[in-house]
Amino acid sequence: MSSFDKNTIIICPICLDKNEKNSFTVTRGDIFAIKNSKKAKYFICSTCGLMILDDDEKYQDIYSDLGHYHSADEVDPKSFIKKRFETIINLPKDKSDNFQRIDRINRFLNNYFNQSSSIRKNILDIGGGLGVFIYNFLKPEWSATIIEPVPSVYDHLQEILPNVKIINGYLSDLKSNQTFDLITLNRVLEHTHDPSLILNGCQKYLKESSLLYIEVPDSLSFYNDGKNNEAFGYGHYHVYSSMSLKLLMEKTGYLTLTTCQTTEPSGKFTLYGFFKKK
Repeated sequence: MSSFDKNTIIICPICLDKNEKNSFTVTRGDIFAIKNSKKAKYFICSTCGLMILDDDEKYQDIYSDLGHYHSADEVDPKSFIKKRFETIINLPKDKSDNFQRIDRINRFLNNYFNQSSSIRKNILDIGGGLGVFIYNFLKPEWSATIIEPVPSVYDHLQEILPNVKIINGYLSDLKSNQTFDLITLNRVLEHTHDPSLILNGCQKYLKESSLLYIEVPDSLSFYNDGKNNEAFGYGHYHVYSSMSLKLLMEKTGYLTLTTCQTTEPSGKFTLYGFFKKK
């Protein structure tokens, strides 16, 4: 493919293979990069297919996840967040990525859990973002906790979900002995430099019968749409293939129940899976 750069030797952080593989550089503008002149470059592991951002010591001078919503609207991020939330929740079902997400999760839950049980279940959503997932997913038989690090988004979540426990911070700020029936990481794992940290951290909050749902941009984004697909750019440390995601979960103590690749109504290429503790 012409978008590849010259071959480079890399050691994959997941399968640990040392291999020579082509790389590619994102050439489109990145609205969330602090310095748009810097272009994100990815290496591709020839063994497991993981796509790895070529990070450098000045990475945080280029992009900050905490500035995501402020970068989108520097004048009034609160207004931007509210408008974006309302736009997404009012999308028709056949145009909504979130509806498809909820539908596949509910279908899996219906087969996995005993639906006749009267015991109330609970969900932990890590990296809640605008809150569209929990807002549409939550029902009387479920209680929810959301973890969200961005202060302006935390304020928004408190307004739209007054009966949900919301933590402004990270998983390490949960400070609880509570366990959850379901933990969700919806397009969060790609933002973590060391995904094993958050996956290991989830272990203590899962029962043997609990589920972990993970959703990430699919490496097919490159092969189907090229180097300038939305999956690539500063803020996405890794873009996963099915093999690399399964290997990561195996290494961090999880059993893969199922993984699937799908194309969302928005056109995004998504890889998702359900996992449980070994």
